Formats: sequence, structure tokens, C-alpha cells
Amino acid sequence: MAPAIGLRNRWNVDCLSQKSMPEFHDLPKTVRRVIHEIVQYMTQHPEARDTLSGIRDWWLPPGSSYTSAELQEALDTLTGWGWLVKYALVRETVVYGVAEAVLDRAKEFLRRTTDQES
Repeated sequence: MAPAIGLRNRWNVDCLSQKSMPEFHDLPKTVRRVIHEIVQYMTQHPEARDTLSGIRDWWLPPGSSYTSAELQEALDTLTGWGWLVKYALVRETVVYGVAEAVLDRAKEFLRRTTDQES
């Protein structure tokens, strides 16, 4: 077995199972709204990386009152779509980052859904 030198500082990409992800229109309205707000932020800040708590505090508009379950469902959906990358850190900390390869699709998504979510 190889020594575990430096594991504390290494990022470990979380491998996702190939489960079927819901379509946007099949999600609850609050989850659709939080997805829309996250996608807005990620297209403006493609270098962003944050925990669930950081996303709540920095990526969402001030005063957003989404439940932790709604926010987690939105993050799980965006990760399942391949729009966010999920990194597992030491001690069960998870960080989400923008999958930069999909930014054009994310911008198109915003154009198509902005009127629907208003």
C-alpha cells in the first residue's frame, strides 16, 4: 500500500453514478428557481468554487430563503447534468465548481428560462 502523504491537501473528484437526471420542467418550482440563480452566478463567475454554505451565502441573491434540501437538490441536479463538478475534500467537505465546458449551454439555458421563472 502506498503511503498517504499529502492526502490532506489533495482534491478528489467525486465519481457520479449514471442515474437519470430530471428535466428542468419536472423539478419543483423552488428548485427550478434556485437552479436558475446558481446558473446566473456561474456564468458570471466561471472560476467559482464553493461549499453548499458558501453557495448559499455568495452565489444566491441576498435574502434567498431556500431550504437546505432545495439547495442540495439543485446542486445535485446541476452536477448530474455535468454543469457543476463536485469535489470531495478531507473530512466530508464537498466543494462545487463550474464545469467551464458547458458555459455556452448554461447561457443558452438562461436565455430560454428567464421569462419562465419570473
